[in-house]
Amino acid sequence: MELGDGSQIEWIDGTDAYHRDTMVPSYLGFNLGDPNEVANPLVDLGTTQPLYYINSSPATMDDATGDVISGDTYAAVMAYAGQRLALGTYNVSWTGTGTGPSSFDVVANDTIKLLSFSGQIEDLQIQKSDAVGVYTPTFATRATRMRAIRMKDIWMTDDFNYDPTHPWNRIVVSGATTTHFKILQPADIVALANTYNLDVWINIHHLATDANITSLIGGFTTLNGDLFIEHSNEPWNSDLPQYSYAATQSAGYAGSTTVEKIMAWHADRTNAIGALARAAWDTDKIQVTWTADESTPSIVETVEANAQSDLSEIDNYAICQYLGGSWSRAQTANDILALSNDEIAAQVTTYAIQNKVNANSWKSRADARDKKLHCYAGGSDLTHSDNFANQYLLQASQSQPMRAVYDEHLDWWISNMQTLFLLYRDVANDATGHLQYELEAASPRWTSALNRTSGHV
Repeated sequence: MELGDGSQIEWIDGTDAYHRDTMVPSYLGFNLGDPNEVANPLVDLGTTQPLYYINSSPATMDDATGDVISGDTYAAVMAYAGQRLALGTYNVSWTGTGTGPSSFDVVANDTIKLLSFSGQIEDLQIQKSDAVGVYTPTFATRATRMRAIRMKDIWMTDDFNYDPTHPWNRIVVSGATTTHFKILQPADIVALANTYNLDVWINIHHLATDANITSLIGGFTTLNGDLFIEHSNEPWNSDLPQYSYAATQSAGYAGSTTVEKIMAWHADRTNAIGALARAAWDTDKIQVTWTADESTPSIVETVEANAQSDLSEIDNYAICQYLGGSWSRAQTANDILALSNDEIAAQVTTYAIQNKVNANSWKSRADARDKKLHCYAGGSDLTHSDNFANQYLLQASQSQPMRAVYDEHLDWWISNMQTLFLLYRDVANDATGHLQYELEAASPRWTSALNRTSGHV
């Protein structure tokens, strides 16, 4: 997106989360897809909110802090693509000698607010007036029903704008425009987790150094719950930018394919991160988790043969359980549009049979190695490259027939796996059955999860 002054906006994803309370199984969860669920868009320039800190070419910035030293700059407050800004008044504060607005209001249908500043602006903070900590009241209410919060998109795990000197800071340069933003800090995450009795799942960036990791883990030592630790995000997935990095790092490994080599390297790096984490925090709360493609359970034996460490630090396996995505993307748009919601749900139900076969195979391997199997993302994934077909799939994902599909699959996981099942997101404007915006009351997938009987990890 381009602002009036030529500045380019880059959209950043939101947070992830699990569900918990006596009404919800402690092994169900969601990725929170709407950035509006954190009330402070910055959190020291944090990217959990739809605020982007943009400086036009006359401004001079401190690359280490993102502070404006001199010149004019803009703060663009906006909703994530297709979403709405949370309504209400936002208070604006900063240190330094610069000038700018002290507050602004968001009214119905606002998708962007452009704030103009001049001069030295340091530690800019934008805080929703009714915030609960740094989170919106709606999200704070949901947090009472969560099992854990997962930090992947919020820490831009799939992004190469990573500075190992300042590991939780991102700096994006596009032409004459530089965008500075900092990520939600461990202290903010721990505050939320301890308030609502949550565990935390973090993704360690593939470019993170050992020193970065040690420092990061040190920020979680006051966490009351467990700390799940995952290396990168699907480095074997050739659609993601870290795939090429992983392929280079794993080139010296044994394996008949690039993916086999990457998976062995990924396991070794996960194991090394586990050792670093336990050295930084001597606790039994650490849960080191190795993720893999659900369709290839035999990769476990291949990785054990090709890895260069004993993998003894790994506590859990985690796979993805998407329902229907491969089916929907393989159809023509006309074929999709010719189906009723009942027929689409039936196709997803058929597809889910293989998901169960794969999960059972993974579980048998986890059990044999005294590990737990979790699902790090799951639920329907009905999408299509054709916009009309994609919108049709969106309404099908929101239909009652799909509610029955969610009910059945979650009941099966609860009965057979009894471990964490993270649904892809709770709020996201796409064809996957989520809430479509933060203040929406219900969706089939959301309701299905809330109606499951209670259980324990």
